[in-house]
Amino acid sequence: MHSIVRSVLRSHGWRPTGTAVRRVSAAVREKFFFDSRAGIHTSVLVRAQTNHELQRRIWRLESEANDAPDVAYKQKALLALMNRVDPRRVITRYESGDFAVDEGVTKEYIKALVLTGKMDHVDLRQVA
Repeated sequence: MHSIVRSVLRSHGWRPTGTAVRRVSAAVREKFFFDSRAGIHTSVLVRAQTNHELQRRIWRLESEANDAPDVAYKQKALLALMNRVDPRRVITRYESGDFAVDEGVTKEYIKALVLTGKMDHVDLRQVA
């Protein structure tokens, strides 16, 4: 636990002291489920990723998806990750009509509409 907290603090340019690491680790344990037999709960690991790491993954997936605009599973993988960071980008990409669409892609689009509160403004009969 301490090593994850230490690496996250360093990635933000901080020099973590032992006291700071212990306090942040305690706060994480208090907020999220922690089981010493099983290790850290997955929600802690997901939240431990920095925005920079997520953005790098989005750039990589976006490059792959742009190189293969007719491959729906690559589009879905990108949209699923984008929904975690900025659902508005999912809506813009989907509505451009430039990329492959299947059930998974459409589900990510609908999730983005719900997350942004725009579900009431879209005619679902028009959704492919």
